[in-house]
Amino acid sequence: MRSRTMLKSIAVAALLALVAGTVHAQDAKAPAEKTAEKSAASGKLSVGDKAPAIEVEKFLKGTPVTGYEKGKTYVVEFWATWCGPCVQSMPHISHVQKEFKDKGLTIIGVNVWEDDKYNAETLKNVETFVAEMGDKMAYTVAYDGAAKKMDEGFMKAAGRRGIPSCFVVDGESKVAWVGHPMWLDTVLPDVISGKYEANALTEKVKAGEKAQKAVFEKMQSDPAAAITAWEAFEKDYPGPGKIMESIKYTLYMQAEQFDKLFAFMGKQADEAITSKDTMKLNEIAWMLVDPESQIEKPDLALALKAAEKANEFSKSEDPAILDTLARVYWVKGDKAKAAEMQAKAVELANKTEKYKPMAAELEERLKQYKGGK
Repeated sequence: MRSRTMLKSIAVAALLALVAGTVHAQDAKAPAEKTAEKSAASGKLSVGDKAPAIEVEKFLKGTPVTGYEKGKTYVVEFWATWCGPCVQSMPHISHVQKEFKDKGLTIIGVNVWEDDKYNAETLKNVETFVAEMGDKMAYTVAYDGAAKKMDEGFMKAAGRRGIPSCFVVDGESKVAWVGHPMWLDTVLPDVISGKYEANALTEKVKAGEKAQKAVFEKMQSDPAAAITAWEAFEKDYPGPGKIMESIKYTLYMQAEQFDKLFAFMGKQADEAITSKDTMKLNEIAWMLVDPESQIEKPDLALALKAAEKANEFSKSEDPAILDTLARVYWVKGDKAKAAEMQAKAVELANKTEKYKPMAAELEERLKQYKGGK
């Protein structure tokens, strides 16, 4: 079941690559009426125009920004809690803010398209989301709210029909570039310098998109060549490369380059341990011991390290993580320990309401472990 979770993250990375620089598809969780609403765009805002005013209902994080200071660069980025690609982009946006802060950059992440009602509960849910993201949203964050002034002034006026979307505003308060935030590393140095041409920025991003496309084309017929193409792309475009790095799971698996796969997973595990990302650690461990996996000789030391840390960070209170840890012990040949961990997972699932739907599956695996099969 959880193997599909890992595949989903890979699919998201692929989707980001395919839609970069184009009209982005709406997240599948968005209601149909919400998608229809977004397609009615006026197209009145273009690159080179004065940037619209910053008018939000509430600033949720960081220093409020109410206007543009001459000589400073701004990124106005639009997101929603339900938008998977938006969430995936947030750590990268935080990195960009940190990298260019001393050069006068301010990033404002504006929540839009959250729901159709826009009441006190909506704001509360967004505030909770921002608080839980913590350092993954290390930039100014604002809530557009029911008035939708930012949505109207930026997104609809520019004909943007999908998120994440961002607008780069130069030192003269003019819109310098509009697109997906994965390309911020590519366009910001020129904009911040004050010496840029809008057409040149567009061509830079188009070149990156072409390099992306080449990777995906090679994946269909020559996995080894796709890896070479990806490594070149990652070097030339580190921002998009970081956001979409989960594609390496697919690339290395296709090419059966397991040494590179394990090295990459080990790096990911170390990063997840630093950030105490239990979900990521659980995914890494499960991918290595998943009975449906194509890995014949998995790195079991890495699997155990990831699973134990995930269990430690979750305080042994997540049956899915305990289930993964049990599976790792089972594959390692420690049947008694596997049964012990699985029994704890079953007990926890049965007594905790939100975990009860998974109890039957966990119990079935416990029977297998106790039976030695």
